[in-house]
Parts: sequence; C-alpha cells; structure tokens
Amino acid sequence: MRAIGTVDLERLPQIYEQIDTFARCLQAKLGAVRVILHGSFGTGQVHEGSDVDLIVVAPFNEHPLDRIGIVLRLWPRGLPPLEPMCYTLQEFEQMVGAHNSFVARAIELGKDLLDKPRPHRSPDGQDSGARP
Repeated sequence: MRAIGTVDLERLPQIYEQIDTFARCLQAKLGAVRVILHGSFGTGQVHEGSDVDLIVVAPFNEHPLDRIGIVLRLWPRGLPPLEPMCYTLQEFEQMVGAHNSFVARAIELGKDLLDKPRPHRSPDGQDSGARP
C-alpha cells in the first residue's frame, strides 16, 4: 500500500495528462492566462515525494490566500499534493519586470501549460520530444 502523498511513478504519463487537463480547467473556470508547472514535475525530476507546483495567473479579485483555496478546491482527488501560487496578471508582470528570481526560475525551467507544447526533459536531461 502506498503512503499518502507519494507519487506512483508508473502512472507519470497519466498524471501529466491530468495536470494538463487541470490547467485547461483553470483557463475555462477562472480565466487563467498562464499556468506554469515548475519544480520537480516541471523539470521532469519527479520522485515519490514530489508535489505539483503551479503558478496560476488569472483575473483574481480575492485575497491571495483565498485564491489558493479556490484553486485547491478544483484539484482532482487521486493526484499528488498541489502547491499553487496564484497571481493576477498585473502582479505577475510586476514580478517579471522586477526580475523576481522565483518567477524567473519557474519560467526558465518550468512549462507553461497553456502555451504550445514543448519537449519534456527526462531526469537525465534529455528531451523526450513529448510534453509531459
């Protein structure tokens, strides 16, 4: 029996598909303009203890902590834990313009799930030619 919060590495292709579907759900339900998958799932260095790190950029009106709750309530059961960071477009653009190192690294190493497909990096750094 798997421990709670562990990633079934044999299901990675299906998990990536569900994350892509979730990004499109955020686009449809919240008007998200960017959903950036970063951290271990974004770089392809997933391990059993990984969580899913997302930056969600949408026209939020809520307090920043309330935004996280909104996104978490939409997260499907059966997926690894989600760690969302939620920003308005103006907040996100200000961080990009200020060269915020967290955002810059997420953009550089992660995947914008609402953008065109890009090659997925495997743990050994090779491009698999398919998006995670």
